[in-house]
Amino acid sequence: MPADVRKAAASDDLADALDYSAVAETIAAVLRDGKFRLIETAAERVAERLLADFRLPWLRLELRKPITSARTPYTAVITIERTREIS
Repeated sequence: MPADVRKAAASDDLADALDYSAVAETIAAVLRDGKFRLIETAAERVAERLLADFRLPWLRLELRKPITSARTPYTAVITIERTREIS
């Protein structure tokens, strides 16, 4: 489900748009404050928080974790899509 950005584009007003700085701060706080062993757990917690705090109907989240290895460094990547449950 793509975002409908027409209102924000028409008004050119941050109040009508998603505040990406606030989103970035929220992601950083969840990752900083959480104790995660798995990248999957971290992705789920970030998604839950974003859906709740920003009242998003849907999101696609990609989380990357650089892995330093004595043999070969690599990056673990997970992409999830979630919708907000409406009660």
